[in-house]
Amino acid sequence: MMFLDVMEAIHGLRMSPFAPPPAMVTIMPERLLRLNLSAGETLPCNVCWRIDDGYLRLASWTDQAEMLALGIWGPGDLVIPELIGVKPIELLSLSSVQVEEAHPSAEQRQEFLLDQLRQISRMLLLSRVRPVENRLYQFLLWLGERFGRVSSRGVSLSLDDMNLTHRQLAEIVGTTRVTVTKALTRFRQDGQLVKDGDDELLTISGLEQLPIARASKESFRLEEQALAATTKRLRTR
Repeated sequence: MMFLDVMEAIHGLRMSPFAPPPAMVTIMPERLLRLNLSAGETLPCNVCWRIDDGYLRLASWTDQAEMLALGIWGPGDLVIPELIGVKPIELLSLSSVQVEEAHPSAEQRQEFLLDQLRQISRMLLLSRVRPVENRLYQFLLWLGERFGRVSSRGVSLSLDDMNLTHRQLAEIVGTTRVTVTKALTRFRQDGQLVKDGDDELLTISGLEQLPIARASKESFRLEEQALAATTKRLRTR
């Protein structure tokens, strides 16, 4: 029996009660970075973010230090700054924001690029709109379609929720804060922009009064055709 006991110990078939237990490898779950920011704070641009609440604006600058808006994102959106082919860039919280680090799939990265293409295309078209009051109205209309509600009465959005001040609107559309204030006052006086509870409503009658809504119809139709063609090419790769 002594011989058998020795052989079993040699071959590891029987473990001594005094032997240390085998090493345990514990795999800790990955901890994603979460941030809560106040309005006006910036986020790192080397991280992909999923917005849980609030709104972010991505911007760059010209050589003359003029701000160029590259996109606006809201709750549920993914923002992937590393895919933006422009530098320098700044990711700014327009309102109070809750974000979480994300690791997007290839499909999500492609969808972000398509969304970015749509936003920049719209911004470029709007930059050519004259006078600036029409440009501002068209920008508000785009915001309402993207983040607000469309109904038979018009397009509604909440400037308060987005915390879009007159100064921020002026930076985005390329004008002065005074011009934005005067334009919004005139929109309200003319019935183009009315209060709808906590929201602002761009009225149907206001849209019909706006010359640019008719003049730019063909431009926006061509934009949608170009975007549809680009989307089709990207999705067939």
